[in-house]
Amino acid sequence: MIKNYAIGECETIHYFMPGKLLDDLSLKKLHNSLIKVNEQSGANVINKMLGKHLSLEEIRNYLENTIIAISLCSKEVYGFLISPILKCGNKSILHAGLIIIEKNPGADLISLLALGNFIMGYEKLGALYTTNISSTPSIIESFSELIPGSWPGPDEKLKNPPKGFKDVVKILKEDYMDKYFLDSEKLSVNYKRFTLTSNSKEMGFTTDFYKISRADNFKYNLFCHSWIDYEKEEDIIQVGEITFLKYIRMHYLIFSLQRHLKKIASKSEMNTPSNQVNLSVGNKVA
Repeated sequence: MIKNYAIGECETIHYFMPGKLLDDLSLKKLHNSLIKVNEQSGANVINKMLGKHLSLEEIRNYLENTIIAISLCSKEVYGFLISPILKCGNKSILHAGLIIIEKNPGADLISLLALGNFIMGYEKLGALYTTNISSTPSIIESFSELIPGSWPGPDEKLKNPPKGFKDVVKILKEDYMDKYFLDSEKLSVNYKRFTLTSNSKEMGFTTDFYKISRADNFKYNLFCHSWIDYEKEEDIIQVGEITFLKYIRMHYLIFSLQRHLKKIASKSEMNTPSNQVNLSVGNKVA
């Protein structure tokens, strides 16, 4: 299953289980695009799914149980989101996953990529859990706003996590982190605070609070600064649920984002010579 959302000259394309459903040529092309964005963004994140010398069989194995979104402008890929699919009893878990953006069109591209994957996940898998690992306030904000009730978060009671959420984190650790992260033996999860201590710097992530992308709402910046120990290379592990009502709400949100992006693209074309239309360049946001 492939789904796309057009935004003027730009679009996002979402692939359901590409390692299982795409033909060899399309799968190899998709994987090459992921590697290209990782390198050209300057992120150079180390992750087994982004290995340059993987065989076709290995690519299929790593990308089989995933939903992958890519962002394009004028047919050039400039960002992606890889969302692994896990199992928790009779319910699926869709991990928000690894997002890297080389160029940003000036709007909430993180949310646009995530919304498309969440909508596809619900349509194919039904009601499900969703998770997010990040220390970046803007990403914590985006996930919390897209998935109300996510824990931990600045608007939630923080003494104890909701029932069942701890089991989700344990599965995320065993079936995602241990499988895809290099040096997984160095990972440590705090199941009381839902935090992950890892070798973030070695994997290519910035751990300086004052250099990462800020949230628009100050409460998320304050929450991250008080909940996360950046010196210990910690990330927050957020857990939420996608229900039917949240699925309906996501359709409205993605429609609003499309309209907003179209307005930005239109203004850029009006204010820039036709042969020099530029998208503002952003940094890695995961």
